[in-house]
Amino acid sequence: MESAPEAPATDYEGLEGLEGLESEEREALPPDQRIVNTGFAPKDTPQFPSPDDVTLVAGQSYFFWLEVGVLLKDTIEVRPASLPTEHLPDEAELEVALYAMGDGFQIEEAASIGKLKLNKNGVVRVSQQPMYPPQLAVSAEMFEKRLFFPVQAAAKEGRGLLKCNIYCQGILVQSREVRAEIAAQTKPLIAALTSELQYSLASTLTAKQLNAYREHKLSVLLSESDQESHSLQIFGSHQYKKDASFDEGTISNTLREIRGGLRLAAWGKETEYQNEPYLYESKAKNLDQLSAHLFMLAKRGYNFYDALVNSFAGPGRAARKALEELMREPGYVQLVLQKGARQVLPLAVLYDHPLDAGVPSVKSYRLCDTFRTALEQNQPLAECSCFQGNCPSREDRYVVCPSGFWGYRHYLGMPHSVKDSPFAPAEIFYSDKPEVAVASWTDVDFKYRVNHINNLKAWNNINWKFAEDRKSTINLLKDKQLSMVYFYCHGGMSNSFPYLLVGKDRNELIVPSLIRSEDIFWEDSHPLVFINGCHTTSLSPEQTLNFVSAFVENALCAGVIGTEITIFEQLAVDFSTAFFKRFTNNVPVGKAIRDARLDILQQYNPLGLVYIPFVISGLQLVKK
Repeated sequence: MESAPEAPATDYEGLEGLEGLESEEREALPPDQRIVNTGFAPKDTPQFPSPDDVTLVAGQSYFFWLEVGVLLKDTIEVRPASLPTEHLPDEAELEVALYAMGDGFQIEEAASIGKLKLNKNGVVRVSQQPMYPPQLAVSAEMFEKRLFFPVQAAAKEGRGLLKCNIYCQGILVQSREVRAEIAAQTKPLIAALTSELQYSLASTLTAKQLNAYREHKLSVLLSESDQESHSLQIFGSHQYKKDASFDEGTISNTLREIRGGLRLAAWGKETEYQNEPYLYESKAKNLDQLSAHLFMLAKRGYNFYDALVNSFAGPGRAARKALEELMREPGYVQLVLQKGARQVLPLAVLYDHPLDAGVPSVKSYRLCDTFRTALEQNQPLAECSCFQGNCPSREDRYVVCPSGFWGYRHYLGMPHSVKDSPFAPAEIFYSDKPEVAVASWTDVDFKYRVNHINNLKAWNNINWKFAEDRKSTINLLKDKQLSMVYFYCHGGMSNSFPYLLVGKDRNELIVPSLIRSEDIFWEDSHPLVFINGCHTTSLSPEQTLNFVSAFVENALCAGVIGTEITIFEQLAVDFSTAFFKRFTNNVPVGKAIRDARLDILQQYNPLGLVYIPFVISGLQLVKK
C-alpha cells in the first residue's frame, strides 16, 4: 500500500470550494486528500472521536468509524495510507464489513456492513450507512463522508479486536486489524486504539482496476488467530457475511486427508511420492478407476465441507441452505491467506453435494447418470447441466457427481497469498502477441518434452521464448515484456528452501532468492508464472508460497500457478496445453483452470484438481 504523503492532520480543513461542485467538474483529488481514516467515538457523541491514547470503557457502547479523505488528527491508523485514483473512467462501489474477533467486542450483525462510492476523481462518499434507519447525531457533511458501525466493548477489561474489510465486486481488497484496550474507566495509555492494514490486494484502489476484477461470488479470508487456531471472515454476494474460527488440528487433519487422497489417485499410496508408477499413464478410458477415485475424493471432500460449513455458513439448516444456494451456480471465488496463515485450504477438492460419508465402502456409491452420459458421449462437460448448478442427482446421498467439487464448478483464485503485495493487476497487457518464456528440464527422463515443446511452437498466436539451462533461464526472466513464465521442470526442497531444476544439471538450482539477487523485476508486464513441477518431491503448497512471495512481491508478477502434490509429466503436458489454449485466448485464469480440469476429467482422469491458482481468478490477457 502506498504510504501517505506528509500532510497536516485536520478536521475537514482544506476542502473549501469543493462542496458546490459536481464530481465530474472536479480535478482528481491529490493523495493527501485520499487517506483511509478510522477510529472510535462514544455512541452518544459520535461527532467527537475518542483519542487514540485513551482506553475505552468496559461495557460502554461506541461507534467504530471509517472515512476516506484528508488525514484527520483523530485517526487511529498506525501507518495512514492514501488511495491513489488516477484516470478513472467510471465509478466503483466499495462494501465495508466489520467482524468481531474474540469476545472483546459485540457488534450488531444487522449494522455491520456499510457502502462507499468511489468516483472517477477519487472522491469517496457514503452510499449506505451500516445502521438503517440511521440514528446519528452528526452533521450532514459528516454523515455523507463517514461510516459509523455500532459496537459495544466487553464488560471485562482486556483487549478488543475487530477486523475491518473492504470489498469491491465481492473481492477483498483491504483488511485491517483494529485493536482497542478496554479498562474499567478511561485512562491514558499510549496506542490504546490502533488500526493496522494487514492485507492489501493492491497499492492502488482505482475504479477502473476494481471494476476489471469481475464480480466474485464468495471471498474467504483465512488468518492466524493465535498459535493454535485460525479465523475465517466470509463475504459473498448480496452482503452474505459470516465469521468463525477453528483449531489448527482441524485444518491439518483435513489437509492430510485431502492430499493423501490425491496421492492415492495418482500413484496408489497416501505417502509422499517415491518413484511409484502413474496410475493414469494409460490413455484407456477406465470408468471403474475414475469412479473409484471420484468416490474416494468425494467422501474426503464432503468431510472437509462438513468441517468448514458452519464456519462458512453459520449454525442451523437455514444458514447452510443459504450457502448452498449462493454457491450452486459457477462463479468466481477468492481465498486470501493473510500473513501468518500457515496452511493452504484445498478448496478445489471441497465437495458440497449431500453425501453419506459413513458408508463402509465407496462401492455403496454410484456415478451421476447425467455426468456419465456426457462423459461417455464426449459432450463438453462445461455445458453439462450438472456443472451449471442443475445436477438432477444433487440430493441423492449415494450418488457422486464431479460437479459437487468446487474445483470443477467454480473459478477459484488465491491472490497474493503471503504478504501485502504492492500490485494486483486484473489484466496482463501485450502489444502484438503474448510473450511466453518456457524454462524446461531437458534430460531424457522427460519423455514427452520434445512433443510438448514442438506443439507449443506450433501456436502462431504466441511468441514463445525457450531456455534449457539455468543461465539462459535467468537471462530470459530478465525480459521486461513477458506475459507469462512457464516452468516445465523438476523441483524439491534443500535445507528447508524450495528449488526448481531446469536443463540437465541437478546441482544448478532456481531458488526464490534468485529473484532478488538477479534483480528480476517486471514493473510493466506483470506476467503470470506457471510452475509445472513434475516428480517434485517434498514440495508442499505451503513451501511453494516462498516462490509465490518472491515472484509476486519482488518481481511483481500477477500470480503463480502451482500444485497440491507432485505431478507426472503426462498430466503436466495435458493440463498446461488445455490451460494455455484458453488463457492465451483471453479466457480469465480462474475459468481457464476450471475448464482445463474438465478437459482432464473428460480423459477419465480426476487429477486436474491438484492445480492451485495463487492469483486473482479474473486475471486475463488483453491486447493493447
